[in-house]
Amino acid sequence: MNWNSARATACALLSFVTLSLAAPAFAEQPIYQDLNRSFEDRAADLVSRMTLEEKVSQLQNDAVAIPRLSVPAYEWWNEALHGVARAGADTVFPQAIGMAATFDTPLMTQIATAIREVRNAGKRAGDEVVQPYLRPVEPLRPRAFKELRGVERVTLKAGESRVVRFSISPARDLAIYDDVNKAYAVDAGQFEVQIGASSADIRAKAALDVTH
Repeated sequence: MNWNSARATACALLSFVTLSLAAPAFAEQPIYQDLNRSFEDRAADLVSRMTLEEKVSQLQNDAVAIPRLSVPAYEWWNEALHGVARAGADTVFPQAIGMAATFDTPLMTQIATAIREVRNAGKRAGDEVVQPYLRPVEPLRPRAFKELRGVERVTLKAGESRVVRFSISPARDLAIYDDVNKAYAVDAGQFEVQIGASSADIRAKAALDVTH
C-alpha cells in the first residue's frame, strides 16, 4: 500500500467531506471532520478509518465515493501538469519539457515578463492555476490561435493575494519551425499576452510587439 499516495488523496478529499448535523449529541466528532484540526491530522485520521480496498480505490484520478465516511467521488486529474481536464467545458495542456529545448539561459529571459496579481476573494483557502498565453495577432505563417506558455499553481488563504510572474523569451515562447530553412525562427509582428485560469477564462491582456 502506498501510504503517502492515499494520504495525499485524503487531503484533497477533505474539502468535500460533509459534517453530519444529525449525529447524536453524544457521538464524538471524527478528527477528519474537525475544521479546526490541521490537514495532516485530518488526512491521517481519514486514511486510518479506510479499509485496504477503500485506500486502493482512492489511488486513481477518478476516486470513488466512500459513503460510510461521507466521502464523495472526486476527480483529481487537475494537477496542472496535464491541465484542467474532465472537469468542465475546456482543457489546456501545460508541458514540462519546454525549457529543456532551450540551452541559452540569458536569452530565455531577455524579452519580457508577464506579471499578474492573483487574489482569493473567497472565505476559505484554495488553489488557482495561473496560465499565460500568447496569441499571434496576424501570424506570417500557420500557427495555433493561442499558445500556452507556462503554468503556476498558487495556494492562497482567504483574502490573500500574490503576484505571479512569467518570463517570455523569443527562443522558448515566440519561435516557430521554418520548414524552408529547417530551423526555428521568430517572426516579427504583434502578439497578445493573455493571463487567466484557463484558455476560456482570460483575466488580463497586454500587447507585445516583436521587431527585427
